[in-house]
Amino acid sequence: MQQKKILIYAVVAAVLWFALRIVAGKLVGLEKGPIFGALSNILFILVLVFIALVLKYRVPNQQEKPSFLQDFRDAMRPALVYVALVSLFIALYYGVLTDDAARLRELRKIEAVAMIDTEEELLAFKQANPTVANMSREQILQGNEEKLKTFVNARTQAIGGLLALAVISMIYSLMAVFFWRTFVKRI
Repeated sequence: MQQKKILIYAVVAAVLWFALRIVAGKLVGLEKGPIFGALSNILFILVLVFIALVLKYRVPNQQEKPSFLQDFRDAMRPALVYVALVSLFIALYYGVLTDDAARLRELRKIEAVAMIDTEEELLAFKQANPTVANMSREQILQGNEEKLKTFVNARTQAIGGLLALAVISMIYSLMAVFFWRTFVKRI
């Protein structure tokens, strides 16, 4: 029963994050919206991990003491459910609900053009980046545009979010179980 309850909390947290991300995207704009999304994800993961441990130990267990790995698994499970749902929501947000990715690509394209606008800037850019030393301005801009299409899109955002949040979940789960077993259970 406790596992089902914490998984429901994970789903509710993911939906709440999605709603907050949509609102934040409208209110804080293109530059600060992703920062809000990332920081709120970290907070939700941390809260879910500790709620999982609290719910697990709230009911006294008559069986043997669970191992560190069992506690880790129980703390990690709701975090991974949350991460999977949030990754889908990230893809939905950037792929369907907003044009942030396209606007960010255009902004980066304008920045790239401004960096090599004059011959002096182009020469300085080529000196700083030896891999483009033999390329023309148009070739550099075309290569930049291809990289932007690859790295600034909904799929990349979702996969990057999935990987980063999964690692954060693992680290937080390990730290929370260590903290719980070392300090909280002694109180």
